[in-house]
Amino acid sequence: MFNNDLDDLEPPESEESLRLQASLHYSVNKIINQVLAENKVQATVTPQYIHAVASIVWHQCNGMATDLEAFAKHGKRSVISADDVKLCVRKNPDMVDHLNDFAASLKEGTKKRR
Repeated sequence: MFNNDLDDLEPPESEESLRLQASLHYSVNKIINQVLAENKVQATVTPQYIHAVASIVWHQCNGMATDLEAFAKHGKRSVISADDVKLCVRKNPDMVDHLNDFAASLKEGTKKRR
């Protein structure tokens, strides 16, 4: 019989994983409420909605982490590089531009410190 409960497919979670998930729920809640306030939207956000959004973010991050590890391994490296991240978000041109700008600003900061 088909079971749509993804929790049954995942291994038991570590204490660190549970703390990260709790932190993610807290951050998602803060971000959603901040966006609502900035846009002057009067809405009540249910705990179920927060959980759903946090769950999507959690699974997306886990998938991205797996991809990043695979890209680094394919490049015969043990450390994930900025190029791996760019490769991971390659289908989102705005994100690639943002990452390029961020990398450039980091290089500028490094040059100024010298």
